[in-house]
Amino acid sequence: MIKLVNVSKYYHNEGVVSLGLRKINLEFNIGEFVAITGESGSGKSTLLNVISGIDTYEDGELYINGEETSYYDDEDWEEYRKNKVAFIFQNYNLIDSYSVLRNVETALVNQGYDLKTRRKKAIEILERVGLNKHLKHRASKLSGGEKQRLAIARALAKDSDLIVADEPTGNLDSASGKQVLALLNEVAKEKLVLIVTHNYEQAESYVTRKIRLFDGEVVEDKEIRPFSPQKPHEKTLNPMSELKKSAIVTLNNFFGQPRKSLLMLLVSLATVAFVFLIYGSLLNVGDGRGFYVRESFNAYPERVIVVRKDGEPLTDVDYQRLSKLPKIKRIIKEDAALDFNFTLGQSGINNYLYFGGFPAFIEKFDQKKLIGRIPKEEGEILLCTYVYEEYLNSVEGFLEKDIEFYISLNYFSLRKNYKLVGIYNNPEQAGKYVITEDELKNLYNYTRFSGDFTITIENSEDFFIHNFYRVFPDKKLTGNQVSSFDLNDYVNRDEYTLKWKDRVLIPVECQKESDYRIIYISPELFETIVPPEYPQYTLDLYKVSDAQSVLQSLYKEGYYGYSVHLSFNRQYQTIDDIIYKFFMRLILAFTLLVIYLLSYLIYRAILNSKIHDYTILRIIGFQKTNIRQIIFLEILTSFIFAYLFFVLVYQFIRLKYPIMDVYEFKDYLLVGIINFLLAVFITMRFIRYQKGKSLFSNLKVEV
Repeated sequence: MIKLVNVSKYYHNEGVVSLGLRKINLEFNIGEFVAITGESGSGKSTLLNVISGIDTYEDGELYINGEETSYYDDEDWEEYRKNKVAFIFQNYNLIDSYSVLRNVETALVNQGYDLKTRRKKAIEILERVGLNKHLKHRASKLSGGEKQRLAIARALAKDSDLIVADEPTGNLDSASGKQVLALLNEVAKEKLVLIVTHNYEQAESYVTRKIRLFDGEVVEDKEIRPFSPQKPHEKTLNPMSELKKSAIVTLNNFFGQPRKSLLMLLVSLATVAFVFLIYGSLLNVGDGRGFYVRESFNAYPERVIVVRKDGEPLTDVDYQRLSKLPKIKRIIKEDAALDFNFTLGQSGINNYLYFGGFPAFIEKFDQKKLIGRIPKEEGEILLCTYVYEEYLNSVEGFLEKDIEFYISLNYFSLRKNYKLVGIYNNPEQAGKYVITEDELKNLYNYTRFSGDFTITIENSEDFFIHNFYRVFPDKKLTGNQVSSFDLNDYVNRDEYTLKWKDRVLIPVECQKESDYRIIYISPELFETIVPPEYPQYTLDLYKVSDAQSVLQSLYKEGYYGYSVHLSFNRQYQTIDDIIYKFFMRLILAFTLLVIYLLSYLIYRAILNSKIHDYTILRIIGFQKTNIRQIIFLEILTSFIFAYLFFVLVYQFIRLKYPIMDVYEFKDYLLVGIINFLLAVFITMRFIRYQKGKSLFSNLKVEV
């Protein structure tokens, strides 16, 4: 199986060349149990390292199953160690945090076995070495003899033709040493076993051959007893991707090493939290999301205004077409009513409460912050504002009472009484009021007529014209009834006749004080005088992030759309805003760099503590690519858990404090990508840090 022809090995250290091996000529076959002896520094471990592919050679040729190896590159030697060699070391080199069963199963993972098969095979192998009663024990809890038997079990699980053992009994007492040698002797009947030992007398009764080295040369090659040569066996290839193997080991490490995993998770959580908060502050301040304050315009982010391209009023047909578009929560025909700004009039309540704001659609209320109830009928109102604790009792005394409001319309102001039924004591929703949909329609009717409305007043001798600037419907009136503070003089005076065009009007005494030249008429007369027309609708979106796609859909359907959110971001930026955004992005980039460097330093310390485990995985047969994947997946797993945890926490926070709700889907996605890239960069930097360092140097193999 193994043949060395004039193999020499030299070591170079600061210009000094020393000899490791000199013209070694040896041949080994499957079925042999070979003891390699010699004084310290004689080259026995060097010979073992060359044969196992851990170390290189300079002269001669090493043949493996008749194949020359002088042209092998690093990948060829990795493949050789993976498929042909199993290692047993004096210091065991087990993964101490793993259980006995998992140590053996990990070797079978590299063979591509599924969970059920590798569990069965691992138990069979552990029974063979006498560890079946210790399956769930951690490797660190075993005695020295038990650890070496576990190392042998792991070597058997690798199912290779060659087992190399460097001082396998060096740390064991005499009885345990004999047990290990007896076990290796049994294994050697079907494999080639090479052991390096200082205690040949202990191994003499088991080995089939003795090789003694001195100053890097073979000075004795003696057959102790005959053996039965065996042919190399063909290994069964089990289909499993390298990434899947790495993922299995990653999960074993993550849950099998809870302290290190928890530390990695805490580092990742701090990193993710910083990224979330820094990016969120940029959204809340730099991108204009969160606060929209513009006089006489209700600029809430989900609002999209729509008009027809031909400029005609919107009809029921348009309403039906728009209703079929996705991503729209509701359509408000009475668009103008959304821009009515309410402020408190001259009443006792404004001594305790300040309010000014636009109508709002609030789907959910925090009952702990709701004082009173939600409006159910026309003429009722709920105010969203903040009330100081010392004023709460005073404000509650105004509930279910009529309160005067000033209503700012398009061209003038109106005073109107509303029954105050509730106060939503929530600063995040401040500056909004809630009324019923019917009341919103009533508000809209206040804007349907603008200009002069002329009433002709006649008597038997003369007539004159009275102009009213505003006309409002009043449900208390019917038919041709009209009411106005200015017409009170003409009520019940038969000598006067009031006409609008050819229609005779019936004046009714005005029961309320009205502003100058405002007239109230019956709803049916109002519909005749001012037929409803809707020049534009408001579309209330589910999410702000849907605005762009909704605008595109509207355009395809024959409409123009206007998004308050997008337009404010694009059109209302001063030079100061642009400069501010630029510096905020610089701060974000700098902060991410600092976070990356700090995270890397902490991760490097954690990963350095795991280097020994990664090296052992290399012993088992995992390749450099697997180790890189495992390191990356461990970091990425902790980032994913941290990211999901923080998202859940953030969802709870934004429900409790809506002012924090500045993230959209694309922002979650972008923050996820940023954290993914941080995991990639940390992994790449750590791998570069380890580049050039021999993983096998951590095994403390004698050279």
